[in-house]
Amino acid sequence: MSEGMPPTSEAVETEMPAAPAPIGDLSAGPGRYYRNTRYILAAGLIFYAVLSIRDGFIKWPAENARVLSDDPKLKPHTITDIRFNQVLGVGLPPMSLALVVFALYSSRGRIRLEGRTVYAPGHPPIPLERIESVDRAKWDRKGVALVRYHLDTGQAGVLKLDDFVYERDPIDRIFQQIENSLRDPKSPAAAPSPAAPVPAPARIPAAAPVAPKAAPSPMSVTPPPPFRGGAQPRPKINYPPPPPRPRL
Repeated sequence: MSEGMPPTSEAVETEMPAAPAPIGDLSAGPGRYYRNTRYILAAGLIFYAVLSIRDGFIKWPAENARVLSDDPKLKPHTITDIRFNQVLGVGLPPMSLALVVFALYSSRGRIRLEGRTVYAPGHPPIPLERIESVDRAKWDRKGVALVRYHLDTGQAGVLKLDDFVYERDPIDRIFQQIENSLRDPKSPAAAPSPAAPVPAPARIPAAAPVAPKAAPSPMSVTPPPPFRGGAQPRPKINYPPPPPRPRL
């Protein structure tokens, strides 16, 4: 581009920063595998309950009566076995019903992300800006994440994202969008405060000169001979001769 010419529209478009990609709407329904396994388990419990009712209330008491009347030497069913089957026959149907109700309740409704707001059963609408943290300690291993939020109204809570209870692909994408929103800066960084001036170090007065000590008189020391066992001989020290006495 030559100097003095105004920038064209193409140049302006290339210089402008790209706008962030909009967040699409996502919706996760109940997980089929989660519900189907609970249905199969409940059906198995009911079937076993029917067999227990037959053995505990009809079949085994009749066999015991026949054994006692025909051949007393045969071993009949114990009272403990009969009572145990009766308890299973009475208790398993309510347990299977409770299992189905719990599975339907825990996977009720849908978890949706519309724009920048998360909608989940049992929770108010949660804007992405009001999400404080995400606990992903169990996400990589079990697909479970805990999303902590605090709304402007003062209401706080924890939203559980489970890609086994709800559809896996939409839940994973919602979780990714929540993590991306947490990475974005929510407010500009505060300007650093000016550094406090460093005080000048205190001056230390110079120490007075110290007179050097007189050197000790030289003494010659004869090194000891190499040690060859036995007692170690003492080193022989040659002291300097005494000064001559003055003549009178």
